[in-house]
Amino acid sequence: CRYVDDCFIVTDNIQSLEELKNSFERNSVLKFTSELGLQNKINFLDVHIEAKGNNDETSVYQKPTNAGIYLHANSETPQRYKDSTIKALIDRTYKISSSWQLFHSSIEKLKQAFINNGYSNTLFDNLLRNYLLKVNCSIKEEPNRINHTIYYLYQYSSAYKTDERILKQIIKINTKCNSDNEHLRLIIYYKSHTIASLVSKNNQSAKLSELKQTNVVYEYKCSHEDCEPHNRSYIGVTTTTLSRRLTMHLGSGGPKNHEMEEHNENLTREKLVINTKILRHEPEYNCLQI
Repeated sequence: CRYVDDCFIVTDNIQSLEELKNSFERNSVLKFTSELGLQNKINFLDVHIEAKGNNDETSVYQKPTNAGIYLHANSETPQRYKDSTIKALIDRTYKISSSWQLFHSSIEKLKQAFINNGYSNTLFDNLLRNYLLKVNCSIKEEPNRINHTIYYLYQYSSAYKTDERILKQIIKINTKCNSDNEHLRLIIYYKSHTIASLVSKNNQSAKLSELKQTNVVYEYKCSHEDCEPHNRSYIGVTTTTLSRRLTMHLGSGGPKNHEMEEHNENLTREKLVINTKILRHEPEYNCLQI
């Protein structure tokens, strides 16, 4: 089930809105709040909406607390990541703005924000120009073209441009697609080190107990005398805390079904905790393997 945090709804009057909100609450355990527009204006997520007759004007909305801090121009990050930050915000501005006048106004503010973060006027203007050219020109891909993409995780260094050129040259020399309508593309990406990862070896805080750990592969072994000789076990993976996952097993799942079907007994939390151990733990879920 997916929860929707925010909804934009147009109702005939306040009474209709209250009836809708009460209906939501009667059919769920959640509590709902509502915000009314003032003078035909309302902010919804990052969009400012103003009703004008039968039409709505939309523009980019930023909270008053927004300090305009983005990826700094002098940060140790590949240049294309910095360019992508600018292009993504230009794209958002274009898609939200309902007129060129509103787009221009938002772009001027965005440009100043990036200048404050160390970027040059020339870089921003070039990226904006290229974006608008792509928007205004219909670029059609070659018919029946097949793209093959290779993703390569690499260690970032100050000489990353030279490294990337060499890697791409290696791919170009040693690989070839089977047909002319196939194209091979290498995408090199970097995983930035967090401050936590840099100081983790010197972390003096107490180690979390097994029940409080997340992103783990765990094993439950039945301790019943009939199962011990057969070395029967249940292996699972969870991104939540192990404690919460064991609580879920009390309601349903393999361990509970095994206890009822094989031993005609109810599974207890104490038995779960005693007979469960962590096989593997990773800071990131994607690194887990069963």
